[in-house]
Amino acid sequence: YFTRGPAPPPSPVASRDAADLALNAATWPPPPPPPPQLLSTAHAAASAHAAEGNAAGAAPVERRPVGPFDLDSRDGLRAAIAARADRGADIVLFTSDVKGLPAAANLALQLARHRIHHHLVLADARTTCEAGHARWTWLGCGHSAGLDGFVARYGGESKSSRALARLWSLWSAKWLVVARLAQLRINVLALDTDVMVLEDPYPLIRAA
Repeated sequence: YFTRGPAPPPSPVASRDAADLALNAATWPPPPPPPPQLLSTAHAAASAHAAEGNAAGAAPVERRPVGPFDLDSRDGLRAAIAARADRGADIVLFTSDVKGLPAAANLALQLARHRIHHHLVLADARTTCEAGHARWTWLGCGHSAGLDGFVARYGGESKSSRALARLWSLWSAKWLVVARLAQLRINVLALDTDVMVLEDPYPLIRAA
């Protein structure tokens, strides 16, 4: 039979390591804050609008016509300016196809937090605007076919090549619409939908 003797004393090396670990843990920096929540749902939109409207001294939430606006026609372009431009002079423009609508709505909500409501989503087709309005009824949206020839020349027969050609058409529409707005003396702030708006950019722009 075997008998168990007394337990050996703790190792001084292990005790020193534990003490060093506790000392180092006490001096560690605090963990970073969590990332901001993505605001891409109708519930988030309603919450943002309600918070802004209930803030002390805040202006009421602006209700503007949302389109869809045909930006390839003179009347449609002027209607978009009348409905969306701030004081008839400023528009924030960003492009989207139907897959990018959640990111476009998220950017519009970020802008609204800074009381910037004069956004205009430039879509590739009227149906994209209609799909956006089915979920985000407040989303300002216009559409343009862009420059002719991209799909015919670069589309090819594969689905991926046709999608890429449509993307080029949308990019060309961005510069085409910006040029048309500039001709009408509209100041255009063109943004990508993957940016994060932490502050109102206009004070910095106007100070330059």
